[in-house]
Amino acid sequence: MLSNVKLQFCGLLVLCILLLAIPLFIRMNYSNGLLINGESYRNIRLAEDFKETGFISQDDLSYGGRKFYGEQLWLFLLSLNPEKLARWLPFIFGILSFVLFYLIINRIKPTVSTLTSLFLVTSPPFLYLFSTSTKHTAAIFFVLLGFYLFLKKKNAFAYLAFFIAGAFAILPIFLVTLIFLYKGMKERKFI
Repeated sequence: MLSNVKLQFCGLLVLCILLLAIPLFIRMNYSNGLLINGESYRNIRLAEDFKETGFISQDDLSYGGRKFYGEQLWLFLLSLNPEKLARWLPFIFGILSFVLFYLIINRIKPTVSTLTSLFLVTSPPFLYLFSTSTKHTAAIFFVLLGFYLFLKKKNAFAYLAFFIAGAFAILPIFLVTLIFLYKGMKERKFI
């Protein structure tokens, strides 16, 4: 039974890697390395600005120039090598997010972990999100890491992971807060 579960996980992991690698392969070999979505190019441009200045307060090319009010941790990561990391970070975060998702579902309800993971890997939102250079790829990974650590009763590290996710994108942290409030009200326990 255990070897069957490991085999299913390995099969799903290979499928995940294959499905996330296909857009990379096609873009690199048949479209001269073009990225998907304008946000990817905007993030590369902002990462290059971040590399030069260390902090972005003004975005001169957005709508004729305006203040920049975005989270900057994703730009910091991309600034290390904007062209390559814009292609490879979503792929890496996608694989790691899949593994965490599988581990979370396997811990909550092992009987459906294979089927739900298959649905996740083949879903168009998953494939699109982890094929584009967007701050939400890292945020989702850290939210999943936080939930996994929370299930393992490592609350301090879970809260740290949620905090890091908030540095990438604020919306996932808002949703996590709502989930914890609902859970706390349901169980009448808030800490």
